[in-house]
Amino acid sequence: MNTVGITTTVTVAGLTGTKRVTARVDTGARYDALDYTLAAKIGAGPVLDVKKIRSATASRLKAERRPVVPLTLKLGDRLVHTRATLADRRGMRYPLIIGRETLRRAGVLVDPTRRSTGRDERDRDPGRRAASMLRLHTELRRAVPKERAITPAILALQHGGAWSYRDEDVVSVAVPVREERDGVVIERLYLLLDPRIERSEGRIVRLEKCGEEDVRRVAERPRLLEVRHEGGATVRIDPHRRTLRVTRLEPGRITFRGTAAANVHHELAHLTEEEPGPTILDFKIE
Repeated sequence: MNTVGITTTVTVAGLTGTKRVTARVDTGARYDALDYTLAAKIGAGPVLDVKKIRSATASRLKAERRPVVPLTLKLGDRLVHTRATLADRRGMRYPLIIGRETLRRAGVLVDPTRRSTGRDERDRDPGRRAASMLRLHTELRRAVPKERAITPAILALQHGGAWSYRDEDVVSVAVPVREERDGVVIERLYLLLDPRIERSEGRIVRLEKCGEEDVRRVAERPRLLEVRHEGGATVRIDPHRRTLRVTRLEPGRITFRGTAAANVHHELAHLTEEEPGPTILDFKIE
């Protein structure tokens, strides 16, 4: 199966031209998002539909209505015919966001260690790193039957934070829980398959930022969250001993508290495209 990095170089084609650009891969975004300027250069069209999209570029609490156009992408060695919403991305780093629908169509996995061009100069031993990642993939695959479902765990281990993935037959969420022991912060990463909220209590109000958003938003999350799941894996991370231990997680319920509860709720809301709160740009200055 082909893999792409969290950024990848693609060739994008419209009716009148093609361009080679660096795109951002976002498993949390369902649809591709194409900048208007790039769309004009390649003659993207015709407009097939209009979709309501909730993002940081939308005005306050209202969903933004975006035109949908057909698009052809050369992603790795695969040619993918897909659709993209048009957005004003002039102030953003990448003119194209590749969402999970296109990843599913292309049949590719996300490898966070992979770069779009060249090699990471900080990686002094790429062979050892590749072998380590391969073993980690193997251990996670022993615990999780569907290969695409391990994507959030790989992203969380590489970049920190909570991540999620969804396509037609896979829903998975990875969230870390941290505990300090004798001056060492031990992290246990939970990878949950098909998680569903059973119970929630309390409230945490905080600022959040994810996906293609360029500013943080206000969000209200529960302080306690009980989640039913269909199995998965846990990864125990010890930064002092520099070890990872993967364990299969049987189907059942898990209760998260505090930040972990808010993070799980955030990812589940992200997958269901919940209405977002106001951005920090809407705050009053006292």
